[in-house]
Amino acid sequence: MGKRSGRLTAWVVAYAAAFILCGSALAQETGVEGPSNRQVGLGVLVGANFPFSNNVDYKITESWGFFVDIPIISTFHIAPSTTLYRLNMDDGSSDQGIADVSLNFRFVIPFPMWGLFFAAFLGTSYGEFVEGDVIQAHVGGNLGFTVRLVSNLDFIMLGQYKLLIDGNQSNVNSAQAMAGLQFNF
Repeated sequence: MGKRSGRLTAWVVAYAAAFILCGSALAQETGVEGPSNRQVGLGVLVGANFPFSNNVDYKITESWGFFVDIPIISTFHIAPSTTLYRLNMDDGSSDQGIADVSLNFRFVIPFPMWGLFFAAFLGTSYGEFVEGDVIQAHVGGNLGFTVRLVSNLDFIMLGQYKLLIDGNQSNVNSAQAMAGLQFNF
């Protein structure tokens, strides 16, 4: 019985691998022509950062960043990104610059001239927003859309939530609203 079960498992794995590989190739080849069915895109975003925490009150500050959009298939993209912003305490006692480096796993709903997306991401945050710690982990998600302006230029707008994890329950939450342009190769 164990030998038979092993063969069945091997066949199931082989069929699943073939389905994933063929499905990915077909989706890329026959995907909807639109902003999400491109090659690689480079983008820049600007916006506002709305930080909040249980222990500290922060001011709203500017944020900006860069990203690379790498389509794996027409409905799934990987997008490494960098976001720069400041954490300013309401009482004026601290003004910290923060740089986030993230890896976004973006799921896209493509339409002919535009696309909706949502993403989960994780990464590291560089900046001393907790005493003595310069590097922290962060996780979060974002939701947004792209609209084609001309053949290789898209407008992008997104909102994202980020949890900066510091390890001693003084986590910083950050909501960001950003908009920008994406150049597609």
